[in-house]
Amino acid sequence: MTPEARIVHRSEGRVRLRVAAMRGRPDYFAEVAGRFGPAGNVVLTEFNPVSGSLLFTGPGAAASDIAAAAAEAGLFTLDLAPPPPVPLAKRVAQPIRGIDRTIRRHSEGALDLPGAFFILMFFLGFYELSVGHFRRPPWYTLFWYAFGVFSKSVADHVAQEETP
Repeated sequence: MTPEARIVHRSEGRVRLRVAAMRGRPDYFAEVAGRFGPAGNVVLTEFNPVSGSLLFTGPGAAASDIAAAAAEAGLFTLDLAPPPPVPLAKRVAQPIRGIDRTIRRHSEGALDLPGAFFILMFFLGFYELSVGHFRRPPWYTLFWYAFGVFSKSVADHVAQEETP
């Protein structure tokens, strides 16, 4: 069965593919490199068997040309349909989830992002009270944000525990 490749990145004269099913198989990637050698219109510039990545460059480095040549040689199939767009909410939430994972890892699970935000806002509120500077945002707004984030976090954790 011919493995499937997917387009990871594409620009003018450059296409990066990933053949996930062939990760860790240097013999396969050497065979692909032999097929797309320097004599052709599309050249395999880099390949990495560990990640399953192929980088094609050249004046004719179009995904359709690569797909046709690879299918003809029986190396891989390439779906040329554009990937579905990623919703904005998911693109915004992804780095925030990364920060949350980092905080959890460094605190060995004792603290997460909403908890860190709660602590920060709570102590900023106390700082504003102790210094006597009642700047914007005022201490009561910081407390409001801190408790809002904390209560939302608790509600989310409860909802996750109830889901089968």
